[in-house]
Amino acid sequence: MQFETQTLIASVALGACWLLESVLPGVHASRVGAARCRHLALGALNGIPGLAIVACLLYCESGTRDFGGGVIRASSMPAWRVGIVAFLLLDLCQYAGHVLMHKVPLLWRLHAVHHHAEQVESTTAFRFHTIEIVLQGVMLFPLVMFLGVRVHDIAIYNAVLLPASMFHHANMRIPKRLESALGLVVVTPGLHRLHHARWQPLTDSNYSAVLSIWDRLFGTLSRHPNAGSVPVGLDGYTPEHTETVRGMLLTPFTDARAGLGSPPSSWESREKFLHGAVTDGGGAGSMTSKGIKDMNRNEHLNNLYIPLRLCYGLVPVVAGADKFTNLLTDWSQYLPEALSGMLPFEPGVFMMIVGVIEIVAGLAVLTKFTRLGGYVVMAWLLLIAVNVAVAGYLDIAVRDIVMALGAYTLSGLAAYRGEQLLPGSGEHDRHASTIAS
Repeated sequence: MQFETQTLIASVALGACWLLESVLPGVHASRVGAARCRHLALGALNGIPGLAIVACLLYCESGTRDFGGGVIRASSMPAWRVGIVAFLLLDLCQYAGHVLMHKVPLLWRLHAVHHHAEQVESTTAFRFHTIEIVLQGVMLFPLVMFLGVRVHDIAIYNAVLLPASMFHHANMRIPKRLESALGLVVVTPGLHRLHHARWQPLTDSNYSAVLSIWDRLFGTLSRHPNAGSVPVGLDGYTPEHTETVRGMLLTPFTDARAGLGSPPSSWESREKFLHGAVTDGGGAGSMTSKGIKDMNRNEHLNNLYIPLRLCYGLVPVVAGADKFTNLLTDWSQYLPEALSGMLPFEPGVFMMIVGVIEIVAGLAVLTKFTRLGGYVVMAWLLLIAVNVAVAGYLDIAVRDIVMALGAYTLSGLAAYRGEQLLPGSGEHDRHASTIAS
């Protein structure tokens, strides 16, 4: 996609958002014009390293093509299907990168520039520190080199991402029923405003960029009956940091740090399972030291749970899918000769059956069956360890046993978070009051 086309799409989307913000304004905002100028200036500055990253990605794509690498490129999928797979991968990568920006302290110092805006409107989509833009670009290289995502696909995704980001940052009023319907598929202004809440537990939710499915899959979705009433921004920063381009660029290198903030007066889903903080009777934002310790402890457990869930969900799905293509390896080589001779069909057919089981187990981990899926993955890895040990691959057997312990740990964390073994079964876990999904 041509750079001029992307610029035209972004300009039309920005004009449409400004029109809607003026016709259907959400919350009262002051000095919007000055904020827009700052954000657009920062966006223009970030365009310089952005163009350099595109040039490097094109060079990387050329080398990967000559080498013959890239799983997607090596497949026989038609172009339209490759485009869909690439779009989903890029959106998932955007979600994962966003989570890291919140969970890794050094990265959060960069990402705080986006969050310490005192009001959220369409041009907030451009409010990112330049170093964060570079890091986002670096994350694309493995997708191009190893998975074979084309730069053309990245350009198409960005042509959707930027207008979508303007839309969900826009300060506009959308009828609740329409917003609820849209929120089933894409990120809406109401959902994303919660991500900009001053209170950290709400800030650490609603990470999705375009499709809202990732927050639903990984349990990071928050809702609020009146999102427009939720205060936005970050405690701990002064106008010197938040209201000048120079201040935004210097924010990560100052002593200023984001505070915990205060919860909104009424809020919905995450109160049930985030942190279990206890108030001392002094109001919504007044918490005892025990409540704060519980909150920090549970946040650390969440930081362990999410990567484990991603790992034990995505890896089985990818490995299972490859049983049908053998792009990563010839899986049938790991079958012992004795077992191959006992099969009533070809080893390749057997491995496809194995692939279906692995895909189902991975999807269970990624959805509401995480606890059950973790146990299934654990048992499956132990069976594989026995199989490859018999075939003589002892090193792989040891690796799979260690991975099985990780899957067991995932199920244990899910149980501690209050997840039922079978959702809807009525089982109650003894830790359910402490942490949940």
